[in-house]
Amino acid sequence: MKKFLSILLTVAMVLSMLCLPAVAGNTDPNPYGFGAVPNGYKPEGTPITSLDGITDMAGSYYLNANIAIDLAEVTAALVNDTFTGTLDGNGKKITFSNSAEFGASAGLIFHNLGDGATIKNLVVENASYTVTGGGSQNGIFANRATGGTVTFTNIAVTGADLTDSGTAEKNFGGYVGDVRSNMVVKDCSFHGTMTATSEKSLRVGCFFGTLRTNACDIQMTNCHTIAGTVVDDFLGAAGFIGDPQAMAHTISFVNCTNNANLIDAGTKYTAGFIGKINT
Repeated sequence: MKKFLSILLTVAMVLSMLCLPAVAGNTDPNPYGFGAVPNGYKPEGTPITSLDGITDMAGSYYLNANIAIDLAEVTAALVNDTFTGTLDGNGKKITFSNSAEFGASAGLIFHNLGDGATIKNLVVENASYTVTGGGSQNGIFANRATGGTVTFTNIAVTGADLTDSGTAEKNFGGYVGDVRSNMVVKDCSFHGTMTATSEKSLRVGCFFGTLRTNACDIQMTNCHTIAGTVVDDFLGAAGFIGDPQAMAHTISFVNCTNNANLIDAGTKYTAGFIGKINT
């Protein structure tokens, strides 16, 4: 008997003005106020004032101040390793200026995220990079998430400007390019522009470019694309996940909204939440 691999997609959209602010036409890049922490919040771990302070890839760290990073000379991940620990933004911001340039797979903050990695309570402003090389995976937080479970909680990405102009297959995500792990994503948003032009396969999503392995469990709760533009001229583009590929994934959206402007410049599959559904 022929076996069909399918995606179980659960969309539980509860759109209420009592719990979700109206964002259509809203110019506020973070209308939900994600990234903030309550008064009296006490983070755990080692305080850092620079990403250079992350030396133990399984350690627990929190930002003790806002961080400003110039990307003009950056050609690899700022933490160029696989992170499995905890980064608590502690209500602070990472603000970028200028733009990085990648010739291959790279995340902007971490190279990879592994089992147990948790990023929370953080605002990331003006992340910008251009990918010019061959086949690659790229995202603001990591190029790839692998194994076990990776968690994003209470994060706002604002003013992102991400471009992929390479000439080979790409998995291009606002948060992570290539997901090969379970993901728990709660109270997170993306605001910015993603532009992908290539002669080859491109999978573009404001949160994740693609899902790999036989089965990923993706749980997204109260997550939103705020505004901006996604342009893809080949395969799959969406406000959340570009192309889960032909695997048996479980994907759940609860109280999630997409307000990104999706531009189909030759894309075969373009949609608000998932660009291509494989069965």
